[in-house]
Amino acid sequence: MRRRMKDRLRSIAIAGTLALTAAVSGCQSACTSATLAPTHSDAEIARAPIPYAVVVDAGRFPPVYGDHLADALRQSGVFARVDRAGAGRSDAPLVATVTIPSEGAAVIPILTALTLGLFPTWADETWGLGFELTAPGSPAPPVAIDYRWRGATVLGWASALLNLAPGRSGASPIEGDRYARHVAATIAPHAAEIESLAASARP
Repeated sequence: MRRRMKDRLRSIAIAGTLALTAAVSGCQSACTSATLAPTHSDAEIARAPIPYAVVVDAGRFPPVYGDHLADALRQSGVFARVDRAGAGRSDAPLVATVTIPSEGAAVIPILTALTLGLFPTWADETWGLGFELTAPGSPAPPVAIDYRWRGATVLGWASALLNLAPGRSGASPIEGDRYARHVAATIAPHAAEIESLAASARP
């Protein structure tokens, strides 16, 4: 009798753990609300594209940051070609090096998990990256560009309502047309300076 009771309690505990895990997993994928990149007009990106190739280097940061920058520059369509450092020889006259990483919030959504998403977790996060463009062998100074933005990320069922507001989404904020236009609009004001830098590169 006592053994049956123990087995039953153990089964209930396992079922409860699985249910909690499934609920939290579902909430993480379907109940997230992030702040999207700022919007920009066509006039703000009118000076792009830039007719030069660029090779991306993560610099002193982990390689994933270089991957993110390369993806961002490709999505923006600003440069004629985007290569990745270490992926073969590149004849690009420009080098884009990550200088400022994104900043995720180190928050564990304990209450959100315990309440199965009813109690939301809020955290400020910084999306995007800062980088600088240089030309190998050129005495010209680097061109610094920062396309980061900051906003609250929310985890919990309240996200479904928050995502109805403009500027918020449950999808990744570093993908899509809005993100690509933001990156392009941030680079566009520096177009003349970047073209001058690329022209000064020494083969």
